[in-house]
Amino acid sequence: MAIIKRQNLYRLAKVISNVFVPPVATATAFLLLCLHYAANIVQFALWFIICLIFAAILPMMYVIHLELNGQVSQLLIPIKEQRNKPYLFGMLCYAIGLILLILLRVPILIVALMFCYLTNTAATFIINRYWKISAHTMGVAGPLICLSFVWPKSVLPVYLLIPIVAWARVHLQAHTTMQTIAGALLGLLLTFIQLKIILQLNFQ
Repeated sequence: MAIIKRQNLYRLAKVISNVFVPPVATATAFLLLCLHYAANIVQFALWFIICLIFAAILPMMYVIHLELNGQVSQLLIPIKEQRNKPYLFGMLCYAIGLILLILLRVPILIVALMFCYLTNTAATFIINRYWKISAHTMGVAGPLICLSFVWPKSVLPVYLLIPIVAWARVHLQAHTTMQTIAGALLGLLLTFIQLKIILQLNFQ
């Protein structure tokens, strides 16, 4: 019975880890923001397609490409040294997406979130040279902070996802407890500070 229980917990942790990969949280956050701010279906489609392509699809496709060519061992990239190229490529994608959103005069919170993905990934890239921080918990925490600026009460219960995802990553031995906590705190604090500054500057 104990073996079966451990196996079930492992499967659950695996499912949680796969479902809440950073690109999924990214796409969900941009989807909700675009739905909220777009005045019509054409506007929504244009904004969301740009966000989806440059913040989720292209970074994920690059990781798949690296795995197929043997440059990363798994899609979730458990080896710290193998994360550098995906982080750099992700920053390039976020930068292009950010420029396009600015040119289209997309609402500031959507632009700000794309900017946060660029800067947060840059911070993660630097940290990753010395320590493997959890991109999973950071990838959940950052978007939640952004969504809280629009729906503070509705989003509050969803913060429970952070400890759930952290448990899954630790249970799979992909990260230590401290690495998941650090990822969550970095995502929360960096995103909050940047959004507050950007929104204040925008309304002055």
